[in-house]
Amino acid sequence: MNPALLLIDLQEDFLSAAGLTPARGEVVRGAARLLRAFRARGAPVMHVRTTIDDPGDRMPHWKASGRNACVAGTPGHDAPAALSVAPGERIIDKTHFSSFQGPNLAAALHESQVDTVVLAGVHTHGCVRATALDAYEAGFRVLIAADAVASYDPQHAEMTRQYLDGRACRFMSADAINGRIEDRKIDVGTSDVDDAVAMARKALTASKPSKAWNHDRRTAWSDALADRIERAGDELADLIVDRTGKPVCDAQGEVRFAVDLVRRAGDWARRDEASDLEAGCRIDRAPLGVVAVITPWNNPLAIALGKIVPAIIYGNAVVWKPAPAGAGIADRAAPIVTTGLPDDLLRIVHGDHRSGEALAAHPGVDGVTITGSMQAGLALQLIAGRRFVPFQGELGGNNAAVVMPGADLDHAAKLIAHGAFGSAGQRCTANRRAIVHAECVDGFMEHVCEATRSMRVGDPHDPRTQVGPVISEAAGARIDDAITRARDDGLTVLTPHAADLDPTQLSEYGHFVVPAIIRADDPTHEIVRTETFGPVLVVQVARDLDHAIELCNGVPQGLASAIFTNCDEQWRTFMAGAASGLVKRNQSTAGADASAPFGGWGTSGIGPAEHGPADVEFYTRRRAVYESP
Repeated sequence: MNPALLLIDLQEDFLSAAGLTPARGEVVRGAARLLRAFRARGAPVMHVRTTIDDPGDRMPHWKASGRNACVAGTPGHDAPAALSVAPGERIIDKTHFSSFQGPNLAAALHESQVDTVVLAGVHTHGCVRATALDAYEAGFRVLIAADAVASYDPQHAEMTRQYLDGRACRFMSADAINGRIEDRKIDVGTSDVDDAVAMARKALTASKPSKAWNHDRRTAWSDALADRIERAGDELADLIVDRTGKPVCDAQGEVRFAVDLVRRAGDWARRDEASDLEAGCRIDRAPLGVVAVITPWNNPLAIALGKIVPAIIYGNAVVWKPAPAGAGIADRAAPIVTTGLPDDLLRIVHGDHRSGEALAAHPGVDGVTITGSMQAGLALQLIAGRRFVPFQGELGGNNAAVVMPGADLDHAAKLIAHGAFGSAGQRCTANRRAIVHAECVDGFMEHVCEATRSMRVGDPHDPRTQVGPVISEAAGARIDDAITRARDDGLTVLTPHAADLDPTQLSEYGHFVVPAIIRADDPTHEIVRTETFGPVLVVQVARDLDHAIELCNGVPQGLASAIFTNCDEQWRTFMAGAASGLVKRNQSTAGADASAPFGGWGTSGIGPAEHGPADVEFYTRRRAVYESP
């Protein structure tokens, strides 16, 4: 392989666009990793820039909308310092979408005997897409760095990825691309999706006419399963600690929550729904069929069982695709879950995101449920939507707790700190933001720093540990980089453990990130709007309750929100205004009840909620049945 790197439109005017996904810092970070690797290899690097020298050069739709960006000589035309041009690297100027707009780029690549182009930049749905298609037409192999491209239109970007990937190009991570050009084997995961779906379908068909697998037998199975999980609790908790680094106290809590989810699923399934409408008409419910269950690594047991058990109780078969980091836990849980089930009613496939997408796209799958990132949910929603099958996505949160004057600041700070830093912040309901009234922000900061300092960081097997390692070195680097970018942008970053905690001394237990508290006055800053999924608490200051609600709702996500107040009127106002699926008073955002519906608003959720009374809404279809004597 003789590759060249094309950095496309990584200019300040584009990178500062509202709603860029991923945010500026993340896309620059991914592109910079590629750039360093290409420079170290001595491979060609091309900096492709939109350059407007004259207003008449603008594209027609820019002229029509009055847009004027990337004007030569302005700061918006420049690239970030991390992506600046080095001696010997070529600059390609353009005015329209494709980097191959003129003959210069193709000629330069052919002169260098390049056979593969690697693309990073913005926008995925526009200039990156046009460049990929033109490069493909010109005979080049095309690789697109999936974590080094961004768009302000993430749905269009995801449609672009699904259309181009496997046709004109391959989307891969920057690390996978670097490994490929260095001739290192990159294992992207495989699965036996066809066989798993076929076996689940066969098992479902065989069990339908059998009275031995009726509703009562299914709920009896769930009751027995809860007992089996409880008995295996210590073993399962230890395995969760070993595979994810979750502190054992939290792992044990996850097992207890899993047991509760299983029991509550059976309890709700036993409740009869009124079905008589009028003479000769009633409401019936039919199972979906074969359900794809795609689960994350951060709660590998509870989240999975919270989906698998109600799916089966309501008469479905399941093909389960756990996250790679949770694969060992899935394999251990499988024999516990399948005891008492008809053979093959639950099948497991392993692999990376491609396995999940293949499962969602399989014609034998009748419904798809996922807990994961917004990007993963958007990808699977599009696949399921094209097939017109039901889809459910729980897609994370950027959860805020509001603190008002008169609240017990010490109590609020302790709960928020534990909600932010417990399990190293790696849970979807983690307290990512604290929005504090200006009158009490100084006192709150003192209390939250003290509460954070009192939390024990260390060996996840130690029952006293409250903050363990993050899931991987790559995750730690991503979180550390986000903190560094916030500090470089002038934000105040406090690390209460810094004086007595050296992450390298804890390396035998995994990769640690020192818990950070960041003051952010700009509500549009990346650290405010992006879910770090790590031990980071962002503090925002509010003028009054209306401003606090505005800040609370000022992010794309809407999973959980909370308010600390002694005033009933403030609580009612907050409850009416908070745009989230979970609303709490005098509690951290972290955690949820096994019997209550669990689902986010905004980019935090797609489709019906999970758990409790919500399960029947997703795992079955309601229909009207008309009968005549």
